[in-house]
Formats: sequence, C-alpha cells, structure tokens
Amino acid sequence: MTDISTIIFVFIAIGAALFFTATAFGFGAASPDDEVLEEAGELLAAEKAKLIDVRTPREYGNNGLEGADNIPLQQLSARLDEVGPKEEPVVLYCRSGNRSAQALDLLEEQGFEQVYDLGAHRTASKVVDDAR
Repeated sequence: MTDISTIIFVFIAIGAALFFTATAFGFGAASPDDEVLEEAGELLAAEKAKLIDVRTPREYGNNGLEGADNIPLQQLSARLDEVGPKEEPVVLYCRSGNRSAQALDLLEEQGFEQVYDLGAHRTASKVVDDAR
C-alpha cells in the first residue's frame, strides 16, 4: 500500500513544476488590454515614450528591442533618474510580463504618471514593429 504522504508530495511536485513552466513561458502573466497596446504603440510611433526592457542584461543582449533601454527590475528603484521625467510616458516589457508588471507598480508608486506595460517580449515586439 502506498503511503498517502508520498502521493501528496508527488502532486505538489507536479503542480509546482507546471506552475513554474507556465510562468517561465508567460502563460501565468496577465496580458495587456488592447487599449494599452494601442496607446503605447501610438506613443512609440510618435517617439514620445521611453521604451524600457526590465529583463537582465543577458536577456536583453539576446533579443532586446530596437530603441529600448535596459534597466533590470532589480536595479530600477536605484536608476529612476534614467527613466526620465515623471510626467513623460514610459513603456515597459520583459520576458513574460511578470517583471514589467512589478516595474509598473514601482514606477507608479514613485509618481510616474503615464506607465504602459506591454507585458511579454513577444507582445512588445509586435507593438514596436507596428510602431516603426
């Protein structure tokens, strides 16, 4: 007879593996709504917004978007001066949308007035391509 604690452990391990896999590929992150994507795209097309990639330098080096500055989420609070004036638009993205959502919260808490989160790199890439 199988011990119930072993069965519970296996289910927890499988659940954790599925959660981390989904998060890594962006399935767990909320997608920005169409209005946010449209507004951010218009601002980028008019070159009125700063585009920031909040991934690590290594991730950014692999496939950073043209025109994006790299300010990793872990460094963002110490590098707010690089984001620009608080009244000017800022557009964020990351790999899956999790870090950019955290960056949006941080910037809004610091008084930035127009922050747009494009979420995952694949979404941001499409918006940036359409804006250029």
